[in-house]
Amino acid sequence: MSILQINTAFLLGAGLGTRLRPLTENKPKPLLPIGGRPIIMNILSGKRSR
Repeated sequence: MSILQINTAFLLGAGLGTRLRPLTENKPKPLLPIGGRPIIMNILSGKRSR
């Protein structure tokens, strides 16, 4: 059996973020900072290291 290497990913960052208001009034959910970095960057860093 061979192992496939995946080089492309599709991340969904949809939704209105109503449960995170007022944080999402002016900024989309994936761009909210967690630990000083946008959520989307934390997700991408985790996937890149695997």
